[in-house]
This record gives sequence, structure tokens and C-alpha cells, in this order.
Amino acid sequence: MNAIEKMIKDIVKYSHINDESSIRDRLLNEYTLSGINVLEDFYNFKQNHDINYFEYNENMDIFYTQTDGFLFELAAWHCTYDRWRWKINLLTDIKKRFKKKDLKILLIGDGLGFDSLFLYQNLKNIEITYFEFEDSKSFNFAKNMFIDNNAEIKQIGKLNEIKQNYYDVVICLDVLEHIASPKIIINNIYDYLNNKGVTYISEAFGAVELLRPTHLKSNIKYVGKIINMFKEEGYTFLDKLIPRIYIFTKDKQKKIGFIQYFKIALKELLISFYFKLRYKNKSVDELDQTYNIIITQLSYLSNEKK
Repeated sequence: MNAIEKMIKDIVKYSHINDESSIRDRLLNEYTLSGINVLEDFYNFKQNHDINYFEYNENMDIFYTQTDGFLFELAAWHCTYDRWRWKINLLTDIKKRFKKKDLKILLIGDGLGFDSLFLYQNLKNIEITYFEFEDSKSFNFAKNMFIDNNAEIKQIGKLNEIKQNYYDVVICLDVLEHIASPKIIINNIYDYLNNKGVTYISEAFGAVELLRPTHLKSNIKYVGKIINMFKEEGYTFLDKLIPRIYIFTKDKQKKIGFIQYFKIALKELLISFYFKLRYKNKSVDELDQTYNIIITQLSYLSNEKK
């Protein structure tokens, strides 16, 4: 069974969707053009709700919980080699940094729960806590998957339920770009970590583009500044894993070498210039027109494959 067929079976088993033909079409579309399912759901949702591309309001929260696009986006993304490499790099670095048993790991915004399950299955004597808002479809998918795999993973659906000064590791991957005030999350993570705790962070502040309609343009100003954002809140920067996972700690005794830091900081500066030059502030009508062109072309490609 190939990766797509296995993922189709998993979506039928763990989600509310049971039409294999529809699942296959949406997954194949996602492999063809990453982000198309979220964009299509966003465009349709926008017809009946006060919501705009790249701008946060309360309807964005409703969109996250009521639509299926993220399920297909995440399912397809986690089948790719690049995303598998993220898991391996995380696991390898955690094993290298922590020799102690009974590690306590919190994953914030783990979506379908694949990272939580992977770490649970590959680390011994571990306490895993998964956080996602409990009224989301991702939360329910993860819950069913954890039960089916006999994984003793604690699920939390409210921020105020997360323990303070407790976790050895907090993992938060590609979440900050969705948040209107990312510094609040950065502060929260600091509170969740114990005194020697380490956090693994990735962000996509610069990916404010049509296929990522829930990435907020208000966060463009943070492109290339993630290291300074964390340092301003009291963290020490430790390293950067390939491809784009940053490692920070509360432990003031740890530090990174100057040359290594300089190389990473210079690369961040160049990245910030690139994304700021690339970003174009298009009108809603222009974005809608582009969406319709994309859907027409994708429909043509799908018919050709059939």
C-alpha cells in the first residue's frame, strides 16, 4: 500500500469523512498544489462570512473548526520526504540533548497528531502532551488515531490547562504565522518550560500568499527576526536544524558560538529581504480572480489524469 492509499484509509478511519473517492481526489489535488484545499474552503467560506485573506478576526477561528481543508493539507504534507526529515531531525536532536528518562514533551498545534505519535513510538519512558483546540476536526482525528495505536498521549484543548514550568521540551511548528499576536505564544512557551527546557520552533511569517490565506500579513514585519523575538523574551538561541527549525532554551548557561550565530543571522537577514520584496499587497478582487484561474486549471489537470 503506497503512502496515498494508506492516508486515505487513515482519513476514513479517524475522521468524519468516509467517501474514499472524494478523499482521493482532494489528496491528489493537494499533492499537485499544496494549500489548494484550504484555499478552496476559504473562498467558499468567504461567500457567507465576513473574512478576508491574511487578516484575523473571530470568523477565522470558525473557519479553522468548521472546514476540512487543513485535514487534507496536513495529511499530504506529512507524507512528503521533507516533512519526514523534520521528524527525524527532531528525534535525533532530542536524543542528543536529553539523556534523562521520563522526558516531558508538549506539542502545540500538532494538528493531526503525527509528530506526537512519532515521538511517542520512538522515545522510551516519555510523557507526551498534545495541544490543539478541542472543537477542531484535527483534535478529533488525533484522538481516534492515538486510541487506535494504543498511544498514551494526553490531549489538551484549552491553553489554561497546560502546566507551567513543567516541560523539558516544547515543540511548536508552523503555528506562529497564524497568530495575531505571536509574542503572546512565545511568552506562554517560556512559562511552560522548566528551567532547563528547550523549545523547537518553525515559522512561515513570509509565506503570505494565496495558497496560505490564513497566514497573517500583520506578521510580515517579523520575517527574519525570529531569533531576536525569542531573545527579547529571555530565551537563549542554541541552533537551527535543517531545514528551518530553531532551537531555544531558558537555560542561561547554554550558548552558541559567535561564528555559527553570525552565519545563521546573516542568512536570516537575506531571507527577510527576499520575502519582503516578494510580498505583493493585492486587492481581494485580484486574489479572487487568481483563485478562479487556479481552480479552472486544476480542474483541467484532474480531468486529464482521469
